Amino acid sequence: MNTSSLQPVTRAAFALALVGLLAATVAGCDSLLKKDPPDEISNEQAITDAGGAEAALTGAYNALQSSAYYGGGQLFLLDVTTENTMHVGTYTSYANADQQRFETSNAVISDLFGALYDGINRTNNIIERVPQVEMDEAERARIVGEAHFLRALMYHDLVRLWGGVPVRLEATASADLGPVERDSRSAVYEQITSDLSMAADRLSAGGPSQAKRASLGAVRALEARVALYRENWSAAASAADAVLGMDYTLASDFGAIFDGEGTSEDLFKVDFNAQSINDLAYYYFPSSLGGRGELAPDTDLIDAFPAGDERGAWSIDSTGDGTPYGAKYRRTDGSEDVHVLRLAEMLLIKAEAHARQGELDAAVTAYNRLRTRAGLPEHTLGDDVSGQSEVLDAVWREWRLEMAFEGARWPNLVRTGRATDVLGLEDYKTRFPIPQREVELTDMEQNPGYN
Repeated sequence: MNTSSLQPVTRAAFALALVGLLAATVAGCDSLLKKDPPDEISNEQAITDAGGAEAALTGAYNALQSSAYYGGGQLFLLDVTTENTMHVGTYTSYANADQQRFETSNAVISDLFGALYDGINRTNNIIERVPQVEMDEAERARIVGEAHFLRALMYHDLVRLWGGVPVRLEATASADLGPVERDSRSAVYEQITSDLSMAADRLSAGGPSQAKRASLGAVRALEARVALYRENWSAAASAADAVLGMDYTLASDFGAIFDGEGTSEDLFKVDFNAQSINDLAYYYFPSSLGGRGELAPDTDLIDAFPAGDERGAWSIDSTGDGTPYGAKYRRTDGSEDVHVLRLAEMLLIKAEAHARQGELDAAVTAYNRLRTRAGLPEHTLGDDVSGQSEVLDAVWREWRLEMAFEGARWPNLVRTGRATDVLGLEDYKTRFPIPQREVELTDMEQNPGYN
C-alpha cells in the first residue's frame, strides 16, 4: 500500500497552488501576474490538438483521485465528524475532526480545500482552451461538457462544506499574491447550475457501463442533489425522476455495488486501479487485516442497523476478538472504484422531496425500495410511520444506513439543520474554516467563529 497519502500536503506548496488559481480575481491588473517559469508549460501550449484536449480531461478526472478528495480524505472527514465513525489511529487531524475541533490549520480540511481548487483550475483550462482547438466538433463538445460537470461537482463540494467561496472561471498558472474576495453561497450555486446546464447540452445519456465518465445521467443526478440543497423540492423530485427513468436499475445485491467492477446502479464513480489507488479499506481495516486502522465504526452507527439489514452486515464486520471495523470497501490495495452518485441516492432525494411537499405515500414508496433490497419489511404509511415529521425521519434514517462511510452523513445533518442537535455542535462549526494559510496569503475572509 502506498502510504504517501498519509502525510499532509506541504502547506506552502498547497497554498501557493491555490493562490495561483485565486489571484485571477484581480481583473485587469496585469502587473500582478507573473510570467510563467521557464519549466512551466502554459495553457496555450498544453492544449493544441485533440490529443492534448483528451489528456487535459484525463488530468481533470485524475484530480478526483486525490487522497484528500475521493481517494479518501473527503469521505473520512464527512463521517468522522459525525456519530458514524470514530478516530482510533494516530493521525492528529482526524482525531481533532472527530472531536469537532476544526482548527484553521487542520491538514485534512486544508488539503481538501486545495484539492478542490486544483481540480477546478484543471477544468477551467479545458473550458477556456478546448473550444479554440481544431478537432472533431462532437468530441470537442463532449470534452467541454465533461469539464463543466466536473467543475459543478467540485464547486458543489466547496459550497456545501465552506459556504460561499471564490468562484473562479479562468485557468491560471502562477501569480503574485493579491486579495481574494468570496462569492455568496447563492452565486456559487448559480455557477453550478450554469455548469450543469452547459454539460447537459453536450453529453449523451450514457449508462452504468460509462459511469467513470460524466454523462447526462450523472448531470441529472447532480442537479437533483443540488436542488435538494437549495430546498427546491419539486425540481429535486423531477430531476431524480429523470434519472430513475433512464437506463439504470438498483443492484439486486447491496454488496455487489462495492465488491465488483460495476453494477446497473452506477451513475458516476471515480476510477481507481492498481496504479491509481485510494485509502478507503486501508484506513478502515485493522492492521491484522492489512490496514492502518485509522478509523472505526461508531457504536451509534452499529446500533442503528436493525437486525437483518444486509447493509449493516456488509458495511461493518468484526475481527476474531469482536472488534468492529468498516468493511464497505474491502480492497486494501485501494483498487476499487469510489461511488460519487448512485441510483439509491436518487430514491432518497425523491423520497425527501415528496415528503417535504406533503406527498407522503410517494415518499414511503420511494425509500421502501431500499428497505426491500436490504432485506427489511416495507413501511406502511399510517402504521409504521405517520405524518410528515416521521416520514422525514425515516428517509434520513435510511439515508444514513444506505450511505454509511460514503461521506453523506455530515452534509445531510448540516443541510437539514440537525447537526447542532444530533452532534451537540456549535452553530458556526457547520461550516469548515478557510485554511489559515489562504487567509494570510490572500486576505480571504474567514468563516465566522474561526478568527
